[in-house]
Amino acid sequence: MIVAGQAGDAAESIRRYRELRPDVTLIDLEMRGTDGFKAIATIMDEDPSARILVIASSMSDPRIERALVMGAGAYLLKTATRVDIPAAIRSLANRSI
Repeated sequence: MIVAGQAGDAAESIRRYRELRPDVTLIDLEMRGTDGFKAIATIMDEDPSARILVIASSMSDPRIERALVMGAGAYLLKTATRVDIPAAIRSLANRSI
């Protein structure tokens, strides 16, 4: 597994996705300047086959469902372990589109 890049906000996330076309994109719902929904919407509009793993603070966060409806393939909590994160990335990367 290789970390292809990183971004600090939604606009940079979109630019980096376009540039790198990663197998899986992790998007935090709480980004600096804006939330992750703009990035999810733009990426999914441009590439419906994109695999997005959303990072959220709480399972009770209603934004998780919204992200999944928008096209995110899965979510993890910020409290996920060092084992859970790569496992979730691999699982999402291996899903058929």
